[in-house]
Amino acid sequence: MSVSGGLDMIELSKDNSESSIRDLGFRIAGWFSICMVISLIFLISCWIVARIDPSLKSVLLYMIYSPLSLFRWICMVYILIQFKRLLNERYDFYKADMIIKIQIVVSIIYGVEDILMNNIEALFPLSGFAGGFNDVFSIFYLLVSGIVGIFMGVSLLAIREDPYGSLRLYAIISIITSSFLVTILLVPIASLLFLLQSVILGMIFLKAAEAEAQVEFV
Repeated sequence: MSVSGGLDMIELSKDNSESSIRDLGFRIAGWFSICMVISLIFLISCWIVARIDPSLKSVLLYMIYSPLSLFRWICMVYILIQFKRLLNERYDFYKADMIIKIQIVVSIIYGVEDILMNNIEALFPLSGFAGGFNDVFSIFYLLVSGIVGIFMGVSLLAIREDPYGSLRLYAIISIITSSFLVTILLVPIASLLFLLQSVILGMIFLKAAEAEAQVEFV
């Protein structure tokens, strides 16, 4: 085997290895999107039970809500990072980069605040400060997320070619969901639409992963 042939083999092996990593990243993001649906259902259930029976609030916070909420925010940040890469590498689309970066920063800030304040409220239930602060911050988060989500959806509509399908549907649902978030009063409906939005995004990621695997095979 010639030196140039050996170098070509090494380069090909390197490319396949990098491609496999990308494939795994999209696949994980796809399943994380599905997990977001399950986790949100559990979180809503915990919130409802805590409202009905306040005596269970501390137990729910420490045993279910806090760890599940932490997992959800980690999933969300990872999904956003992979979504940016998906748009860049597969759609050659970069106009949403700044919007996604803002979503990542906002998600991290709210995730930390949500878990911290809920645990403070569980430890000092009579103070009322943590609960009040969390409510105000939640409204601010919903407004910011709604506005940013609308910009995201509108920017995605500029993409004409969609090799994996459903991206345009995802963009439209994102705009509707984000519009409901901004109204605050329609948050329950927005939560239901978010479940659908997460499933669609998960399917887009999984289709992208499968398409990449087929390219490698060929």
